[in-house]
Amino acid sequence: MEQVIPRLSVSGYFQILSRVLGEPRAFFVDLSETAAMKQAAGFLVVSSLFFAAAALLVHGFSNPAAISAVLFVNAIGMTFISAGLGYALAIIVTGRQISFAQVFTVYAYASGAVFLAAWIPLALFLTEPWKWWLIGTGLNRTCGVKRWHCLLIVGLSIGILIAVFWSLLPIFS
Repeated sequence: MEQVIPRLSVSGYFQILSRVLGEPRAFFVDLSETAAMKQAAGFLVVSSLFFAAAALLVHGFSNPAAISAVLFVNAIGMTFISAGLGYALAIIVTGRQISFAQVFTVYAYASGAVFLAAWIPLALFLTEPWKWWLIGTGLNRTCGVKRWHCLLIVGLSIGILIAVFWSLLPIFS
């Protein structure tokens, strides 16, 4: 029986979160029928706000307002950049048109779910692999991308993002 993705409210947020974390395959199958960019963006914003606030409380930055704004914008911005890159790669790798709305919702739910732990020091080593696994699962279950193609899209996305940041490093150092 198909479960409908709940509306974004406080209880709806936690229902979505528990499904993404507890039964991601079923969640992303259901998402293919009910993909809504607005709801996914709302989930991402709430998770990004939590991430920025939690990081601010734990790390005690010298300029809290500016740093929390940067963390919030970075969380949302990197999700959009990753989704755009994943969308382009999905079209190239699969050779067929895929809905950007579906790709974005996958990235938004996957990123939003891991933001709840990403503020913890050194959690990056757990949250990033988990996020990319969720993205691969979502691309497979929501967008109908074959597993091999998902692996290729995720691997190329990670490689391209690392290469871009690596090439920008001399500018900011």
